[in-house]
Amino acid sequence: MPVEQILIIEDEAVIGMALAAELEDSGYTIVDVCPSGREALQLLAQQPVDLVLLDIKLGKGLDGLETLEAIRQLASPHVIIISGNSEPQTVARIEAAGVDGFLVKPVNMLELHQLLEQLR
Repeated sequence: MPVEQILIIEDEAVIGMALAAELEDSGYTIVDVCPSGREALQLLAQQPVDLVLLDIKLGKGLDGLETLEAIRQLASPHVIIISGNSEPQTVARIEAAGVDGFLVKPVNMLELHQLLEQLR
């Protein structure tokens, strides 16, 4: 499945908007930038996407991995996790979740584009 429609789930607005701007400039359609897992799940129930860029540590409510579990009950988009934490325990949890990629904040846009190319 080619990646065209992207949902960004990021509670830090500046990071979410920067990711959205970069991806839109590269020709991708950003469906939305959601600050919480619950908001993203409501959107996903109505709007299919090809890829979810998901911050592992969201503010209040569901964390990234809980959100991922709920997403998989609704749909099966590609998922790339982004995190400010690259400690071995965190990386192991992310790898066990079976996602399509993992990027450490600040997100290296070249690495993000390489991951997206691999998903084409």
